[in-house]
This record gives sequence, structure tokens and C-alpha cells, in this order.
Amino acid sequence: MASGWPVSAIMWLVINIGAYLAALGAVAAVIFFVVIFLSGPHAGLLPHGAEVMGLAAGRFVVLVLPVVLARAVWCITGRQRAAERPIRG
Repeated sequence: MASGWPVSAIMWLVINIGAYLAALGAVAAVIFFVVIFLSGPHAGLLPHGAEVMGLAAGRFVVLVLPVVLARAVWCITGRQRAAERPIRG
């Protein structure tokens, strides 16, 4: 390999990037349907303050939840990688 990384490190990164993308896709799909529901016949149902808070909460969920889920996978796979490494010294 040109980069000098062991195969397990590359697979570790691929798994974590895949977990992030899967979580992002799932969250985006759920948020899309929530937005479609609220913007359809229920438009204007929320008071202005609640609309602003809902928008902020939606953006927070879409940006933060995939990162939290990917970090959990990162930690779990990182512990497994640490257990596989030989003890030196």
C-alpha cells in the first residue's frame, strides 16, 4: 500500500465513513417527511416562535445526530482494533 496504513486501519475508516453516511441518509429521510407533513395541510399550525425553534431543532438533528452515531461506531471499532494490536515492550 502506498499510504503505509495497515488494511485494518483502512477498513476502520471505511466502516466509520459508511456509518456516517448511512446515519445521515436515515436522518435526512425522516426529517424530509416531517417537513413535508408540517408544510402540507398543517402549514401555519405552529406559532412563529415554535416554527423558529422547530427549524433550529431540525437543523441541529440533521447536523449532529449522524456525527454522534458515527462517533459511537468509531469508539466501538476503535476498541476492537486496540484489542487486536499486539502489546509491545
